[in-house]
Amino acid sequence: MSLKEELEKRIIQLEKENKMLRKENKELREQLNKLVDAFEKLQNEFRKYKNENTPSGSLPPYLKPKIDIKEEKNNTENKPPKDNIRNARPKVDRKKLLSLKKCPDCGGLVHKERAKPRRRMVIRLELPQIENTEYLIPRYWCGNCHKEVSPQVPNALPNSKYDLTVALLISTMYVGMNLSYGKIAEFLHILGLNISKAAAYNIQLSLKKYLGDDYDQLKARIFAAKAKCKDETSWRHNGKLNWVWIATTLKDVCYWIENSRSSKTAREIFEGDKGIDTTDGYSAYDNIGKKTLQRDWSHMIRKWKNPPRLFNTSEETEDYKRIFRKVRKLYHNAKVELLEVGPSLQLREKYEVQLFDALLSLKYRNRNIDYIMNYIMHYNTDWFTFLEHEGVEPTSDRAERGLRHVVIKRKVSQQTKSDESRQNYAMQVSLYMTSRLQEQNYFSYLKDTVDRSLMKR
Repeated sequence: MSLKEELEKRIIQLEKENKMLRKENKELREQLNKLVDAFEKLQNEFRKYKNENTPSGSLPPYLKPKIDIKEEKNNTENKPPKDNIRNARPKVDRKKLLSLKKCPDCGGLVHKERAKPRRRMVIRLELPQIENTEYLIPRYWCGNCHKEVSPQVPNALPNSKYDLTVALLISTMYVGMNLSYGKIAEFLHILGLNISKAAAYNIQLSLKKYLGDDYDQLKARIFAAKAKCKDETSWRHNGKLNWVWIATTLKDVCYWIENSRSSKTAREIFEGDKGIDTTDGYSAYDNIGKKTLQRDWSHMIRKWKNPPRLFNTSEETEDYKRIFRKVRKLYHNAKVELLEVGPSLQLREKYEVQLFDALLSLKYRNRNIDYIMNYIMHYNTDWFTFLEHEGVEPTSDRAERGLRHVVIKRKVSQQTKSDESRQNYAMQVSLYMTSRLQEQNYFSYLKDTVDRSLMKR
């Protein structure tokens, strides 16, 4: 065989191999596209459970980031020491001398030594006593009003066989401790009060008519505040999806439970609201008639930490991280300078320019950076509002912390059944969280509220 024939044979063989490789490459490319599509579907499904809106309580412990214990210790070195409640000596209310006539081991006679007696402090708990009190209510005739009058039964709601203390205790356990009505009835049974779940529900619901005035005053204080944080989370009502809306200041917090998350609902809830809101990027807050808003930096940072797509090259990944570190450092410097020089329009404009410069330093374009840049530029003048207006918080973490209590209640009670119970819970949890922010006892806070309402009637 000549050299030419051998080369032609080799060329034919290579063409066959090349054809087979092209076919194999095409099949592999199709498989890769299927795998990428499947991965993106799984990633999108995973983002339903872990994204920038996911509360910390919804994540299992193994998915949470580790905490640097050494750094936490260093940060607490300069903090003032807290009161040692565990080893604090309580005030002595009563002294009791113990005596012994016979030896507890052998039964022999004992004599008292001249040494000083040992001292031991015991904190004694006495369970409350259940007392059935029958009030004799005389009837009087008023010559001025020309009608029959009678004295009111003290510390009791009208037409209720349980006194006000029982109603307040049920509200404290249901709203404050997030217990179910079954557990509340079980606990009251331990105290000697036999009560059913339905009775506990009716007693707790009976407080609603006495909380309306204080609830309205609470909303008025929040709406008149110069700065507040807002957020929302899901809630189940009668088997359907509802939403809990929250607005909170430093000392007040108010909740609404509505059946919608729409812009129309937001406008109805926050009608007449003044001041500056710190919110996330949900569009409903854009349509409540406010020109000045502060966007949540924590939400934006969490969104940046969880890119929705894959990166094509390592250079794109590093550039994405570089821009993220640059913007996060810019946010840190803004907070530090705010403490040093105070709020001003010049300070806000300075950092808005620096934010745009940081975004323009991008080297590689990809879907992840486009996603986060579109989000930032959509609210391009709302990121540094806190640098101009005093009291405005750069994050809505305060609102998210306020929603945590409701989320725990949602896990325990699952849902509300009637519209009245839904509104009743919104009222009572608003008063409970407000009493916590104001460092007041909820039991006393609620009793004062009900007493004031009873005096007006």
